Amino acid sequence: MQGTANEFCLQSLIAKDEWLAVSRFPARLVLTVHDSIMAEVREDVVAEYIGESRRLMTSWNSGDVPLAVDFAVGKSWGSMRKLKGKSVAEVCAEVLGSR
Repeated sequence: MQGTANEFCLQSLIAKDEWLAVSRFPARLVLTVHDSIMAEVREDVVAEYIGESRRLMTSWNSGDVPLAVDFAVGKSWGSMRKLKGKSVAEVCAEVLGSR
């Protein structure tokens, strides 16, 4: 199962890299850890980045198995907080001090 998740992650990484390059979106991919992708994203476009990333990462043909994607937001690795049902705006306000 982890191997399959890793394959979806790698394909998503390629798709995200292409999207960022073509769209000139204000974000950059930083690193991958197992089946996670970390990116630096300008604060005012975090919600848009998450929306497009979710679309890209869940668009792969996985048969009847639904693909789930989790996101976390923070100013540093140690301050990352998962969305856990909260809106991106709520998490950004808590973690980033955004309006």
